[in-house]
Amino acid sequence: MAPFSLYDILRSGPVRRAELASERAQSQAGKAQRSADGLEDQVGRLTLVATAMWELLRDRLQVSEEELLKKLQDVDLRDGKKDGKHNPPAVACPGCQRANHRRHVHCLYCGADLPIAPA
Repeated sequence: MAPFSLYDILRSGPVRRAELASERAQSQAGKAQRSADGLEDQVGRLTLVATAMWELLRDRLQVSEEELLKKLQDVDLRDGKKDGKHNPPAVACPGCQRANHRRHVHCLYCGADLPIAPA
């Protein structure tokens, strides 16, 4: 049996752990990039739809830009904050009355089925 070389010893300790950590980080970075790319695609599609809808409203129904901006502000304030974001309200659990995000099907606290919130 051949003796271990210095290279073998280093590869089995801190250097190998660093290599593994680097590989994990590269994998996570790749996943994050793919996720960001997907979100960018979604934003592009949503922008296209919003633009088409706005043009239809403006051209066919003569909705003014001022009316659109007023409606945007009204929708923005539905959650009590003027922050330029759409934040749907939480859903109250029928079992424990605690607030849950609308994307959940079951209560995070007691497991009860949550009602389907209107969009």
